[in-house]
Amino acid sequence: MMSATGSLAIHQYFPADQRFGRELIEGLPGFLNFMEGRADLSRQHMYTSHHHDGVVFLSTFQKEE
Repeated sequence: MMSATGSLAIHQYFPADQRFGRELIEGLPGFLNFMEGRADLSRQHMYTSHHHDGVVFLSTFQKEE
């Protein structure tokens, strides 16, 4: 079986007053918890920018099988 590797880059805005999708992923903590559950992905880099109405999240993940 051939193994697959790759990179995933994510740029996501999380508003302070999130109105939709909270039952699936609530804000940045919910997203990070969701990604921690992915055993095939490891976080490589993570940057956040906080401002008055939310958080901007930039990150790269590495996939290894």
